[in-house]
Amino acid sequence: MHKLLCTILMLSCIVSVQSQTGDRPQTPHPPYPYQSDSLVYQPEGDSSRYGITVTKPSTGGPFASFLLITGSGPQDRDETILRHKPFAVLADFLTRQGYLVMRVDDRGVGQSNGNFAGATSFDFASDVQKQLAFLRSLPQVDKKRIGLIGHSEGGMIAPIVASRDKQIAYMILLAGPGVPIGQLMGEQNQAVLQSAGVDSLAALSYGKFFAATMPAVAAAPTRDSAARILSEQLNTWRQAEHPNRVFATTAIRNDSGAVIYQQRVLQQIYSPWFRTFLGYDPELYLEMVTCKVLALNGARDIQVLPDSNLEGIRKALAGSSQTATIEKLPGLNHLFQTCKLCTVQEYGILTETLSPVLLDRLADWLKKNAATP
Repeated sequence: MHKLLCTILMLSCIVSVQSQTGDRPQTPHPPYPYQSDSLVYQPEGDSSRYGITVTKPSTGGPFASFLLITGSGPQDRDETILRHKPFAVLADFLTRQGYLVMRVDDRGVGQSNGNFAGATSFDFASDVQKQLAFLRSLPQVDKKRIGLIGHSEGGMIAPIVASRDKQIAYMILLAGPGVPIGQLMGEQNQAVLQSAGVDSLAALSYGKFFAATMPAVAAAPTRDSAARILSEQLNTWRQAEHPNRVFATTAIRNDSGAVIYQQRVLQQIYSPWFRTFLGYDPELYLEMVTCKVLALNGARDIQVLPDSNLEGIRKALAGSSQTATIEKLPGLNHLFQTCKLCTVQEYGILTETLSPVLLDRLADWLKKNAATP
């Protein structure tokens, strides 16, 4: 889920994330106490190119190594958002802890080529598999100690890759989905609306409408059939719900507003990425993962709600023979910042990029699970 993806037609919360005050004191700057190399990688016999930064300790090795996987939306290798650079901060922290870290521009971003707009999450998983081949080719990498760290949609892509690649030793999911995406986004809509001051019953009503309707719209075989499903479900919801609640959640006052709403929804949902995204069930891939897993969510995350998603991950991994650690970190939002209001609008106001609570928990888990061969 994109860091600013407040889901369908929550455009007001996207637009209002404008206040970006203060510095970003955690952003690392050279000189570094480790080696940092930036390059462009092109797989042999492939037209793909990937802009990559590899950071590694200056001495020693081979190292336990990690590939960072960004969230949704076109992201650079630092996962830059609102002048925060969470992946640069994360790579700097992990490298200082003795690990090799690789981070990559998404396709069509920075020094990476390719078409981002027409790609799906499974295309991004294929990109990660190609990037893993490069990571494994580096002489400083311990081939038996390679892990994936995915944030948000990256926490959806990582299990796809790990389910296919049994050589992956570790997987860290940061606000990754644990329930079907239609359910997740219904819960997200409700939470974001409530955080914006919408009446809780109105927010609940819209969240249920979204969860019940949008996956069927996305799965429709044609755009015309998708439009018909959406129109029917929207009319049913409007007739059953109080007009004030409909307006509070969708700003629909009349039939003309409903038509505009439907057009907007179809424009966003009926695309290759969103159709695939809404049809994703994480259980199908998590249950095939055999590596060690750490799954973390911020307790104040309103985009990937912690309780339902962490429980979904726990259930899906219950049959795994490997270790799974699943935790909710107090006081943190979707970006793993220490939040006060804990709204989407606050992301750019906060000067903290990644909470020390998150970083310390990562260091502790890795020390126990990945620090030695």
